[in-house]
Amino acid sequence: MNNSNGASGKASQPHVTKSFSKLAHDAIELAELQVKLFKLDSRDAGRDMRATMILSAIGLVLLLACLPVVLLAGAEALVEYSQWSHFEALSIVAAGSLVLCVILGAISWWKLKKGLTSWQRSNEELSRNVAWLKSTLSNNSQATSKTQAATSRI
Repeated sequence: MNNSNGASGKASQPHVTKSFSKLAHDAIELAELQVKLFKLDSRDAGRDMRATMILSAIGLVLLLACLPVVLLAGAEALVEYSQWSHFEALSIVAAGSLVLCVILGAISWWKLKKGLTSWQRSNEELSRNVAWLKSTLSNNSQATSKTQAATSRI
């Protein structure tokens, strides 16, 4: 008598592989559902934040409305304290503002392009990995079932 219960260790191997394969497949499906839920929650959160976005837009509009006044005040300060003409002071303030806007716009555009590219790459890679893993686990499960059926006939 080799084993106390008469079962061989080889016969239980396909069952363990099949069980693990099913478990891993279910775990992947669960992770996929979790990601879908996260996307839905994000969409709902975006909808809920609509009022916040509207208030932020109003604040931004008021800030933009104040900028010309601030720039004119800066130019008037140059006229008052540096004895420059109005034309010189306004030209210097306008040129400085324009240079600052171009620099900030270029940095923002560069960062936006970089951020969007990396997110898209991650999303595509995750989709490919999940599809490959599900396919591999499904194929292993089918191969194990065929092997088990062939062994049981013998």
